[in-house]
Amino acid sequence: METLSGTSGLFATAKRYWGHFIFAWLWPIFFYTSWLALSWRGSLTQGNAVAWFFALELPVFCAAGLVASAPYRRRLVPVSHAVFWLVLVPIAIWCFLVFLPFTLLLVLPQQVR
Repeated sequence: METLSGTSGLFATAKRYWGHFIFAWLWPIFFYTSWLALSWRGSLTQGNAVAWFFALELPVFCAAGLVASAPYRRRLVPVSHAVFWLVLVPIAIWCFLVFLPFTLLLVLPQQVR
């Protein structure tokens, strides 16, 4: 098994192991849309939100993390690349999704709203 050194670059790591990393990249989208679906479903109480989290989101998060971290656990990618692609990129995707509605409210003209 060939290891990627730190000099080969982040994009080479992503290109080689995107099939694993995609699970970490899709997790924030799943998390965001599942909470939207829960809020559209009706009243959001603490009881059903906790049940929703433990029954649906936590198992999917654990499975996605297990699959996405496989190249790191097999020592095929350096720690810095794993932190970037498995932690920082999903956080950036989540932040984009969370702040997108507020940005659209500022950008769209008053007539469209």
